[in-house]
Amino acid sequence: MSGFTHLHTHTHYTLLESTATVSGLVARAKELGMDAVALTDRGALLGAYEFQGACKKAEITGILGCQVNIAPLGMGEKSRDMHQLVLLSMNATGYGNLMRLISLGWLEGFYYEPRIDMECLARFNEGLICLTGAGEYGILNRHLQVGADGEADRQAGLLQDIFGDRLYVELTDHGVEGPVSLKEANRALAKRCGLPVVATNWCHYLNREDAAAHDVQLAIQKVTTLSDTRRKRMPSQEFYFKSEAEMVALFADCPEAIAATGEIAERCRESGVPHDGYHLPVFTCPEGMGVTDYLRQLCHDGLKSRYGTTISEEHQDRLGFELDTIEKMGFEAYFLIVQDFINWAKSQDIPVGPGRGSAAGSLVAYCLGITDICPLRYGLLFERFLNPGRKSMPDIDIDFCKDGRQRVIDYVADKYGHEAVTQIMTLGTMKARMAIKDVARAYEWTPQESQDLANLVPEDPSGKHTIPVCLGLKPLKGDEYDAVEAMRLRYENDERTRLVLDTAMCVENLGRSLGVHACGVIIAPGPVHHYVPVCKIKDKPATQYNMSQVESCGLLKMDFLGLKTMSILKKAADIAQQIAPADTPHNIDYPSVPMDDAATFALLGEGETLGVFQCESSGFQELIRLLQPDRFEDMIALVALYRPGPLMAGMHIQYCDRKHGREAVDYPHPVLEEVLKETYGLYIYQEQVMNISRELCGFSPSQADDLRKAMGKKVAEVMAAIKEQFIEGAWEKHQFDRRECELMWDKILGFASYCFNKSHSACYGLIAYWTAYMKANHYVAFMTANLIYEMGNKDKMTQFIQELRRKGYEVLPPDVNRSGWEFTPDGQAILYGFGGIKGIGQGAAEHLISVRESSGPFTSLYDFCERVSSRLVNKRVVDALIKVGAFDRLHTNRRALLETMDKAFDRGQRLAKSREQRQNTLFDLFETDEQFKADHQSYPDIPDFSEAERLAFEKQLTGYWMSSHPLASYQQSLAPHTTHVARDLAQRPKGELAIAAVVIGKRVIKTKSNKMMAILTLEDESGRFEAVLFAGRSNRRGDYEPGPFDRFAADCTDDLVAIFKGNVDERNRRLRPPPTPTADAEEVDPELLAEGAGMEASEEDDSLPSLIISDVIPADLLAERLTKEIVLTLRSGKVFDRALQETLAILRENPGACPLLFQVHTPDQVLVNMAVGERWLVHPGKQVLEDLRRIWGAHSVHAVSASA
Repeated sequence: MSGFTHLHTHTHYTLLESTATVSGLVARAKELGMDAVALTDRGALLGAYEFQGACKKAEITGILGCQVNIAPLGMGEKSRDMHQLVLLSMNATGYGNLMRLISLGWLEGFYYEPRIDMECLARFNEGLICLTGAGEYGILNRHLQVGADGEADRQAGLLQDIFGDRLYVELTDHGVEGPVSLKEANRALAKRCGLPVVATNWCHYLNREDAAAHDVQLAIQKVTTLSDTRRKRMPSQEFYFKSEAEMVALFADCPEAIAATGEIAERCRESGVPHDGYHLPVFTCPEGMGVTDYLRQLCHDGLKSRYGTTISEEHQDRLGFELDTIEKMGFEAYFLIVQDFINWAKSQDIPVGPGRGSAAGSLVAYCLGITDICPLRYGLLFERFLNPGRKSMPDIDIDFCKDGRQRVIDYVADKYGHEAVTQIMTLGTMKARMAIKDVARAYEWTPQESQDLANLVPEDPSGKHTIPVCLGLKPLKGDEYDAVEAMRLRYENDERTRLVLDTAMCVENLGRSLGVHACGVIIAPGPVHHYVPVCKIKDKPATQYNMSQVESCGLLKMDFLGLKTMSILKKAADIAQQIAPADTPHNIDYPSVPMDDAATFALLGEGETLGVFQCESSGFQELIRLLQPDRFEDMIALVALYRPGPLMAGMHIQYCDRKHGREAVDYPHPVLEEVLKETYGLYIYQEQVMNISRELCGFSPSQADDLRKAMGKKVAEVMAAIKEQFIEGAWEKHQFDRRECELMWDKILGFASYCFNKSHSACYGLIAYWTAYMKANHYVAFMTANLIYEMGNKDKMTQFIQELRRKGYEVLPPDVNRSGWEFTPDGQAILYGFGGIKGIGQGAAEHLISVRESSGPFTSLYDFCERVSSRLVNKRVVDALIKVGAFDRLHTNRRALLETMDKAFDRGQRLAKSREQRQNTLFDLFETDEQFKADHQSYPDIPDFSEAERLAFEKQLTGYWMSSHPLASYQQSLAPHTTHVARDLAQRPKGELAIAAVVIGKRVIKTKSNKMMAILTLEDESGRFEAVLFAGRSNRRGDYEPGPFDRFAADCTDDLVAIFKGNVDERNRRLRPPPTPTADAEEVDPELLAEGAGMEASEEDDSLPSLIISDVIPADLLAERLTKEIVLTLRSGKVFDRALQETLAILRENPGACPLLFQVHTPDQVLVNMAVGERWLVHPGKQVLEDLRRIWGAHSVHAVSASA
């Protein structure tokens, strides 16, 4: 190779130290006419695979390398003193050694940064070229810049002994002046030691004008500002990707250094990531058997286990075909490995999902126990999973219960070796909002200023709304622009904003941090770093290549997914078994439930799907009520239909109407009836498209799968070729004319983008059915299990508690003498667990439970404080237990308990200390004296907390109101003025609604038109809903007319009880598509992400019913406005002086216009009405009513409405 080649470059994979992307680096090299370029990110090969692909596409030579840190005292020494040099891979051997060195630096030499030492270089240097490094940390420069030429010569000699003629002295010239010219000092050293020199330009950005953005990036790295004089910064603005002409001019006095770059590039022609087949771990078979024989034996045994001894010819033929295909493709070991750890998990009572994705189409997988759904019974295709045309390994994703997932990974690591099993790296990048906030901080904006600007970027987990898109500089897709007007105006009119956004666009989507893939695990035949480079993330090994890259390197990647639903099912089954009558004839086992259970389908038809897998959202509930499923096949269809494409095309309506006879079922052609009969003539599954091509055109299984892939990707040339095959096949098999074939092709093509993987739908439909069955048949156990696994998720716990109460099931408050860490069933009620209380750790809870079980129930707060350890159960824990009512059975006055807590706690500590010292105390001497105990274990006689105070404490600590609901005390006064409850909104009623609810959340945002709006989350005793408050607008005269936002938003704070009036959001009148899953979702579905299906990745509600608010009437104001009188109903024996005195005090402090009436029942059952005088008229506010109810009792005080 001729000319100049850049050999020392960094991209954004040198985290927060380069603004160059890999593609940008390669494109710039190509643009400048260079035929080779090296990538030498610091300490890692994170970008190596991407770099190789980009170079291949650009048709230039890519040289893989790395700038490595050398620990001068050895890797074992914890010293931050480090030197740097550059290693370049010449060939496959060099790449292998580079991987080992980089991985060792992370796994064994990491101290602030990955480090290796000279000993490592001596062991793993073959195939590597060494450059001596640039800047002040270069291995020779560290000595040369302080005049220690002798030490520099010694280091050069050590490197020469290791690398021989593969060592080059690196020369740079960044225009940095200093006491010593490092360029000249290195030339002199090279001459003294007889070493060749090479010119580099240590690149950190691509263009000279990128220097400013790079400087901001360095400030972001240190979380500081540009004005910080102590921060890291580059000594000049010359660290860009220079042209050959610029480099030749810089080194005009040393042309041999330029020539050496071409020489090195020529020596590194074979640099690159090798593709040398699959690297599967060795599976040990029984003695005398190979993987082929053993797989066949297990499959035939499994076939008998699944279907009995009489096996149909169809099953035998299908199994034979699948085994032949697997053997031809060499994947026997793959299936053996997977079945081994799945069946181990099952043997350890770790719940495993029935399957996920296209693997459910394999009879081999079903026979091996990998999947639990019969592919023949439900028409699932093996070719959708594996066929000879597939160029990669099979991909079997497995759902394990969250509790047992790590145990399975540990089993695999123990079996194949811990060095052979590792997780997969993910790169965290700066998305638009983060980039804006980071850059704004560097420019010394206040946090509020930066947050306000960042908030103009629409919430978009997919990351499609980049800053250029928001500014209208780049279309979102095709020609569609989605500019944010407020951001665009600020950009055009405000210089500070323009500077921040211009810089943010330079760093947006660049690497910021390393993470670990949520579920991907690599299993290699030996140490993983022999095959791909490895790093450490949070002290655990992970590959430096991402998921698709490690698979392309031939390694076995398994997705060990933790699915909370599997944990819930197992827990629910266990609880149901525990509380089942002793004579229950069978074990409660969710995988073997009947598939035609009437109670299950009734529950589904009612839309009672809270806790039912994939079916919880309001949109799904609406669809399932519309469908009224009565067979499992409907559940499969539901999973496939509830996606953006089918919903927007109205396919869900067609399916429901055809099922219930409201629309006639027709078929595109009689030949297709058998394929489409199950879905009433509609194309819903990809497998149907594949079967149509086989039935209609005689396609082979591989051709049918090629058709499916082509229709999904819509590559024009491929589609044109397959279309001709389709038409020719249809003519040959059925003599269809071309016009008829083209019409059928167009119809299939039109629906193909909506079709979904039936295998995956069947698996997730089965989990949905299992959860629905458990809920319909073991309700208390199922709801208890859900509450256990939602501890910590207050919103979700609230939903379950609401439903339980709505259905008449009691959720009992925590109890120090009865509660466990988890929620537990108590007959037809559920006892609240300590784990659901904020501020109470598991250690404290388990300790008090242990004390209770070993020495009996607690008898008082004093007794509790004496017996528990104050180190484990501190005052904060006791305070929380009192406030949530855990001591109510021992003493009902929570305020008195809190007032007593310090005294009881201190007494308990003194007793505990004296007992530890084996000393008797005064308390011990009088322990049997009842009067003494009464004096020292008493509670103050003070009023208890008001209902509002109790509820506030309960909500603060549990996320919900335990003893009552805030609406309860307003029920009588509000009911006459309401028209609906929250649950009614699912039916989308028309006209103005009035709903009494409490505010539990508020978000204030700006619309694209720069107007304010508020989104309230409201709740009544039947459920939750959202309400929207829009700002006003200008009328024709230009005057601003305030809207609901202006009038009510400020007063709509948490816990406000009010009547909310408005209309159902018309935009919510049809089913809305579920959100697109994101890579950081808790339960990401790889099958869905791969196919862009857009199904829900989590089980959260996607669209609460919304109310467009027109009026808000706070309950207190309503009471003041409408209360005619307050009535106290008493029995004569209940009237006593103290209560009357307290009542008079309330009347004095709250004068108003509302009369107070006493209705007294005399002993002889005569009702006497007594009204207080006019000077005692009172203001009928909420606090007045609460105070009166506290004095006289909640059932004795009634606010009588004017409309009553």
